[in-house]
Amino acid sequence: MVPVHLVDVSLDGLKAINKNIAKMLDYWMQLTEDKEDWEYLYRLFPDYVFQFNREYCVQMLHKLNSYVNDGFHRNYIKPFLRYILFNVVDDFVESRNEFRESGEKFPEDKIVEKWNKIYDDLEKERKDSEFNPDEEYHINNIEGYLDILFEDTDFLMLDKLFINGEPNTNLINILGIDIEEFADLLPDDIRESIEYDEVKTNIENNKALTEEMAKEVLQKLDEIRDILKEKDRKSKWSKLVKILIWLADKSVDVALMLSPIISRGMWTL
Repeated sequence: MVPVHLVDVSLDGLKAINKNIAKMLDYWMQLTEDKEDWEYLYRLFPDYVFQFNREYCVQMLHKLNSYVNDGFHRNYIKPFLRYILFNVVDDFVESRNEFRESGEKFPEDKIVEKWNKIYDDLEKERKDSEFNPDEEYHINNIEGYLDILFEDTDFLMLDKLFINGEPNTNLINILGIDIEEFADLLPDDIRESIEYDEVKTNIENNKALTEEMAKEVLQKLDEIRDILKEKDRKSKWSKLVKILIWLADKSVDVALMLSPIISRGMWTL
């Protein structure tokens, strides 16, 4: 189950809230069954992630659905899953409110029609509730779910955490954010920059490397970064092979430090 930030929520209350979320997810899960319907999923993900990696987005949506339905108590879920959850609930509430305010049917909008049915089902279940009044209020107050599901929404302000493509260290430290946790919510170029900086820091701080070896490894790191920017796949492959040959007689520490970036380079071929 996904966590709920209420001091007095019981296990049954937590299950009830997750059950309601599962109903909100039901429509989106149906859309994943046919790739032609994936285009409707754009509402749930960052544009720059959805545009280039729809398979990953669908995979994460399935993971969230699994969490909501598996009955296991959790205190934490990844920022990417929180981002999806926020948009599932927010879109549900917004769609339902639009329908109520207009009083009209939107046959061309399958989402609104589906939301209307789900919302009516949730309201019918209120009559059978056996929870205390306070807990029942939180379970049934769908409009308030964003307040009880999220202690913060820092995943919605990632663009503020970077200045000219570089991490805004002061703001990140003030918010106490581990930026690596948000890697899959970032554009590729920003994520690659963070990865490069992390590997560079690890090399510079590795006491097992001599000064001369550290300098050589840093030089290779810069070479790899330049290789990954190349468009010619044949040239990229040839240069990466040379890096692997160089790496073959180096220590395990060096291999472990450079392997994430090298692996990404091989993956893009």
